[in-house]
Amino acid sequence: MSKQVKLLITELISEAKTRGITQGGLAKMAKLTPAGLSKAKKKGAIQASNLALLADLLDLELTLQPRHANDTIKGRIKSGTLFQTGASVKAQGSVTKKESTDGT
Repeated sequence: MSKQVKLLITELISEAKTRGITQGGLAKMAKLTPAGLSKAKKKGAIQASNLALLADLLDLELTLQPRHANDTIKGRIKSGTLFQTGASVKAQGSVTKKESTDGT
């Protein structure tokens, strides 16, 4: 039983519902039985090809990312270092002062 797989299936079903597709309807689109999709969601077990097909039917893509990627981004947001400001870019010597056309 995989919590991650349960979460993925639940998110796919939720996305389908926002598009007006029932869980049973999504199952049928993927050529699965509604009971089979329900069981997969409950057990957290589904063939990878079926999981990819469900995502594809909803025009979504399954991807992998480092486990702590979001923690890194959250930390950078909290510390104020996610985006460079004009001052931080200038401190790195990346910004050149644009001269005005009127000589000021």
